[in-house]
Amino acid sequence: KKTEAVGVGRNVSLFESLRHWAYSHRRNYDNHTAWFCACLSHAEALNTFATPLEFNELKATAKSVAKWTWERFDVAASNARFSEKQARRGRLGGMKGAPKTNTLRQMQLIDIQAGLMQ
Repeated sequence: KKTEAVGVGRNVSLFESLRHWAYSHRRNYDNHTAWFCACLSHAEALNTFATPLEFNELKATAKSVAKWTWERFDVAASNARFSEKQARRGRLGGMKGAPKTNTLRQMQLIDIQAGLMQ
């Protein structure tokens, strides 16, 4: 399906989509050349406009995103933030489910004790 960017334009639309993709995929690459190739490949996949961007525009946008994320995006810090987020979600889920689980455990203990006393 062909899409058409309105307002700010195709270049900005491509840049925004590519940079969001790049943040979550940067950690999968350990050399800049492979990273640039991945960004360029994804830029080509995103180029579904009714009037597609020329290859040189795709290449320039991919180069910009690849360079910035390679030099400035801290993979270790991103991994730490992700782990903290998952731990926080786990704690919240545990607190939400704990009362129900505790009630079920108490009921099971009562049933077990009643069975043992009969």
